[in-house]
Amino acid sequence: MSAARASGRTSPVLHYMGHWLPLSEQFVYNLVTGSRHRGIVVSRHRPEHLATFPYRPVLSLRRIPSRSFTGMSERRMLTLALMAIAKMTRAGLIHVHHGYNVHDVLGAVPRARLGFVVTFHGEDIIVEGHGPRKNI
Repeated sequence: MSAARASGRTSPVLHYMGHWLPLSEQFVYNLVTGSRHRGIVVSRHRPEHLATFPYRPVLSLRRIPSRSFTGMSERRMLTLALMAIAKMTRAGLIHVHHGYNVHDVLGAVPRARLGFVVTFHGEDIIVEGHGPRKNI
């Protein structure tokens, strides 16, 4: 049993999304801020509309290039970054908002021994012009 559970505290939740937060997604803001569990937002790209949707902390992975000078893939760099954030924050769960972001976290979940939840918010259930998503 973890120290957090033994003391009655819950581990924080990493809320992972592509962008924090488009103006059309107030419902996502309400989900994150309405949770009874402490959360850390991790945005793959540069956070947007921070004055409209105030939340702390919001971490950004925008500086991860699509290919590094070492030849390491973008997905591998995302995995390492998410594992480091999960360890630093002692997170117990990654909550992926929008199914099209799920592939970004799949490497970190088993390696960091995190719980995993995906919330589909509508349009992310299908790929534009290609029908239902596969391998999710």
